[in-house]
Amino acid sequence: MKLKFVIVLLAFVTMPLSALAQTGDIQGTVYQRSTGKILVDADVHILETNQHQKTDENGIFRFTGLAEGTYTFRVTHPAETAPTEVSIDISSGDTTEVKIHLGAAFTLETVVVEGKRLPPTVSRTEIRGSELLRIPGTANDALKGLTTLPSIGIPNDYFGALYIRGSEPGSNLYYLDRTPLGYPFHWGGLLSTISSETIETIDIYAGGYGAEFGLDSQAVLDIYARDSIEERLNGKFNLNILYSEGLLEARIGDTGYISASGRRSYLDLIAGPIVEAQTGQNQLLPYFSDYQLKFARTLGEKHYLTVNAFAATDHFKIVEEDSEFEEFEIEGETVPEDIERARASVLFKNGFDGQGIHLRSGFTENLTSHLSLTRSFNFLIIALEAPVREQLSRNPDGEWMHSADYAHYDVKINVPVYTLHEDISYQLTPKFQFEPGFLLSVSPANSFEDGRFPEYETRELEDPAELPEVLEYAQENEDSVTVARRSDGTHEITERTVEEIHDEFGHDFYRAEGYLQGRYDPLSFLSVALGVRLDYLNVIEQISVQPRGV
Repeated sequence: MKLKFVIVLLAFVTMPLSALAQTGDIQGTVYQRSTGKILVDADVHILETNQHQKTDENGIFRFTGLAEGTYTFRVTHPAETAPTEVSIDISSGDTTEVKIHLGAAFTLETVVVEGKRLPPTVSRTEIRGSELLRIPGTANDALKGLTTLPSIGIPNDYFGALYIRGSEPGSNLYYLDRTPLGYPFHWGGLLSTISSETIETIDIYAGGYGAEFGLDSQAVLDIYARDSIEERLNGKFNLNILYSEGLLEARIGDTGYISASGRRSYLDLIAGPIVEAQTGQNQLLPYFSDYQLKFARTLGEKHYLTVNAFAATDHFKIVEEDSEFEEFEIEGETVPEDIERARASVLFKNGFDGQGIHLRSGFTENLTSHLSLTRSFNFLIIALEAPVREQLSRNPDGEWMHSADYAHYDVKINVPVYTLHEDISYQLTPKFQFEPGFLLSVSPANSFEDGRFPEYETRELEDPAELPEVLEYAQENEDSVTVARRSDGTHEITERTVEEIHDEFGHDFYRAEGYLQGRYDPLSFLSVALGVRLDYLNVIEQISVQPRGV
């Protein structure tokens, strides 16, 4: 009887202990994810048991006596709009410690890159503009950064023409967003003619490229400006001792972009008035300016429109400070200093501008098209003027009269080019694509060369008896012959001859080009292109056939 009682008593005592051993506790701290600070009075709710607790002044909560299993904890706080739910496993006979971060987790924004995939080629090198700006010693100039790359250089520190492997500077072609760019540097190498802040990528074709480029180049720099930004509005202003630069760009909706940038040097604005005050002449010291405009927008799901415009100018005009002729004395009188004297001058103006409308279309996943209508204009003006003869005399009223004869040489060149350019790509297989295209252009170019070079020959009249005949001859040729009596009674004869140059050239250049090539990419790092290009120029009236293979 006693044995049975002991067994029943042991069973009664051990049952609660066994049941107690199947529960566990949890203790946690609630933090704000964005700041890392603890959250006081956060509501912690166990969905399965409908239990609630508030975190204390240390952000801590604690639940005890939870049966072993998985529980869902929902945490809310007035500082965060969205609740946070976490699943936590509770172990029997143990206290689980957790940290809960309330608030949305940071996620990277999805970036979608659209555009034509460029296959790998031996001849093409792609450089990002941001990488070029980080190169030391380039003065924050992307195009100058190119000169630090292998196979690209400049002849010296003062002349910035680019020497690219396999070509000479005059054989390089430059494009900005598929629009021809006149020249890459201001004043032969001072700094680039386009804003480096807008450059996205530069594709360098150092010879040996496919049929997509024509025969008039040995190397190509294909520059692309940025056409999107993450911010709604972005701007930058740069002020230094040489020039001022401004950039403003904005996002239009979710699919549009617009930008405007410009630069101008101000040596002429600052030093010009100082030099003018010292010389008394209106001087136009060397200056440069440039600007770029761009608009880009998606048209539907398959088309992307880009409109761009840009220009650059280098300009100066220098006037001689003092006349190269000595001060005149007439009958013992010195000519007043306020008389305007003859001075030499030189004018130089060089520049270009370009505009383009481009439509990139993805008709299907395999068929893409890039159509461009562009206009480019290059100009050069040179005007040299120097006095050959200067004369001062008094009129009947006693006032001083000044006259001068100048030699001058003028050059003016205008070269506009209108181009329609189309490139098509059709992906036949994952490794082979078909690439046809064409280019049509017209260039009504013209140039003018004018020169006038007077020469004066003075001789003494040896035989006074010839004076009447000489005077009659001078009267008949009053524009070119003068006779003057010297103070000693003798006479001198001055004859003037003029050599003139006038050359005008104007011609409409027509050009038609087409190409057809296939590109095979057997490996990710290897591409083989075979094709042919046909060029027709109306100057020679012949068709050039050029097989291409890279």
